[in-house]
Amino acid sequence: MKTIGPKALYKQLLTAVDRNLTSVAGNKQWREYVVAAFKKNADLKDPVLIQRELQLAQDYQRLITNIAQHQ
Repeated sequence: MKTIGPKALYKQLLTAVDRNLTSVAGNKQWREYVVAAFKKNADLKDPVLIQRELQLAQDYQRLITNIAQHQ
């Protein structure tokens, strides 16, 4: 499974959260969580940890999008 760049992934994840969670629930809890998680991990230097976090973010983005499509 190929991962995309951090900036593009960040934008895609925020878009998925905004379209499928924030607008539906009416609060910004999940958006704020994503922003905080990316900021917290911005200083990571270990390539393995960076790849793991990016893969996790990509998995979340796909999960949110797929759940929304099946509803």
